[in-house]
This record gives sequence, structure tokens and C-alpha cells, in this order.
Amino acid sequence: MQVWDESRKRLEARRATGERRKCVGDMILDEWEGKGQWPISDYDFTMNLAETVSGGADTTASQLLTLIIAFAKHPDVQKKARKEIDRVCGIRRTPLWTDFAELPYLNCIVKEGVRWRPT
Repeated sequence: MQVWDESRKRLEARRATGERRKCVGDMILDEWEGKGQWPISDYDFTMNLAETVSGGADTTASQLLTLIIAFAKHPDVQKKARKEIDRVCGIRRTPLWTDFAELPYLNCIVKEGVRWRPT
């Protein structure tokens, strides 16, 4: 509970400076601001955020493990993907969202991992 209380405090402190992000916490708080009474308690809201973040982390980790298994089984696919990443990004940085269009093979690998073992 202490971790999520701290996360909530950081969310509130950031919002107090006027900074808003495209995240679940900000979207919900923006929607509820000015409505007077919240439909849930502060505690319930904090726990709802905790469940959302935890769920996102678990599904991401599960998908990454699926891809690791697939690469272990098919090292040739991993080598081809590595060549594509090196061609687009070099060896000094990881791919960015702006690189997405130039990484069609990697895109297919990720989609195949989701198809192969849905989270």
C-alpha cells in the first residue's frame, strides 16, 4: 500500500504544477474534477490505479517472456530482427515509436507473439 500511496502523492504533486499527461490517473482525475463528489473513495481510487498499473506490467512481462521463448526456439528470427534494428537504429540506441514504420519485420514478430500466446 505504501508504494501506491507514494505514487498517488506524486501524481497529485505533478498535477498541482499544472502538468498533465496522457495516463490513466490524469484522465480519470480530469473527468472527475469539478463534479463535486467522487463516485469512489480516495483509497479505492488509489487501489484502482494500482491494479491498472500492475495489470499492464504483468501483461507486458508475459508478452516479453513469450518472445524470449520464441527467440530461443528460432534464433534465425532473432538474428534477422537484430539486423533490422541495427539498420534503423544503429548500435547506440533502442527503437523509438518514430522508427515503427521502418521496422516491419519486428512489428510482425511482436504481433505473432501476441497471436501465438495471447496474454
